[in-house]
Amino acid sequence: MIRVGFVLSLDESWHGGLNYFKNLFNAVYQLPNREIDIVVFTGSNNNLMLMEGLPKVQVVISSAFDQSTLLWWIRRFFKKLFYRDPVLWVLIRKHNVKLLSHFNEAVIFKSIPVISWIPDFQHLHLPEFFTQKEITARNKLFTFLTNYSRIIILSSNAAKKDFIEFAPLFDKKVHVLQFCVNPDLTSYKNTDLSVLQNKYKFQGNYFFLPNQFWAHKNHQVVIDALALAINKNKNIKVICTGNTKDYRQPEYFADIQKQILALELQDHFKILGLVSYKDLIALMRHSIAVVNPSLFEGWSTTVEESKCLNKTILLSNIEVHMEQNPKWAHYFNVDDSQSLAEYFLSLMVENAEISDHQQYEYELLIYKQKFIEFGSAYQTTVQAALINY
Repeated sequence: MIRVGFVLSLDESWHGGLNYFKNLFNAVYQLPNREIDIVVFTGSNNNLMLMEGLPKVQVVISSAFDQSTLLWWIRRFFKKLFYRDPVLWVLIRKHNVKLLSHFNEAVIFKSIPVISWIPDFQHLHLPEFFTQKEITARNKLFTFLTNYSRIIILSSNAAKKDFIEFAPLFDKKVHVLQFCVNPDLTSYKNTDLSVLQNKYKFQGNYFFLPNQFWAHKNHQVVIDALALAINKNKNIKVICTGNTKDYRQPEYFADIQKQILALELQDHFKILGLVSYKDLIALMRHSIAVVNPSLFEGWSTTVEESKCLNKTILLSNIEVHMEQNPKWAHYFNVDDSQSLAEYFLSLMVENAEISDHQQYEYELLIYKQKFIEFGSAYQTTVQAALINY
């Protein structure tokens, strides 16, 4: 077995990233011809409950990954001055790791290959959501990864176009790995609607928006559309889940709340905050349709979950959403609240009783095959990184 190491921070600041790794690991461990063992390095202060849903990967816990410990300071010193990480190197050797994957730190390892993952180039498209310091730091890190990584994993062909513009001489290092979600999540969909209604205090049909409250997620267009739609149908409501903190735009969630109050939408736009993954999938399953109005995505987990559940989804017509190509999608411009309002009204009529699309089991079978192909494509990438190394 090829032992592949991942350095992960297990906190709640980026659920999408953690779900990405859970799906990747599950895809690998479901391979009938698996040749990879995964080793996760993480800190002792991390929330290991967030590991729930992982296959039986090896988890190595060390204070080296806990902020402000002695080993953490040693790591920081050597990384800052010499682009080296002797503490991590000792752990790598001790656990017989042959390759580091999805490692996005400015560290040089001469004795093992490194696969880096760049989730997206959002700062090139939406610089207004970043400080100049953050833009400079991202450009510097991405340049370093481009120079010193054996392979760069990107999640979409749209991201590959951005990469070629960013580093045109290094396109041969790119492997596009379009991720899928674990089809086993469909077991979560069986939670009864009445259980969700009692737990979260709502009634009736709803649209579901499961995005973090980050500025680029574009909740405003949904609120504007809702304000238009309820003039014709007072029963329309949107239920939202997701982290309400955006470190880059700390005022964003407060602004959203003010907008809801100003438009008197408190009974139509319900915010649940963070919920368990089981409840998230159940809420998605029972919704009229899922909504993702994002201004930008690297590769949307929400879209993949909707595809796996065979749900109708209302999508902003950004390039990566078109590339993901869900079967039951309706598209709208990122600032077109009128079109989105019309979708709300028409789908409320069509979906008086919520039901799965026909041929659901057939579509799920296709998605299960894609999930295996996702794991296989990653394994092939690992093998490629080790050739002639």
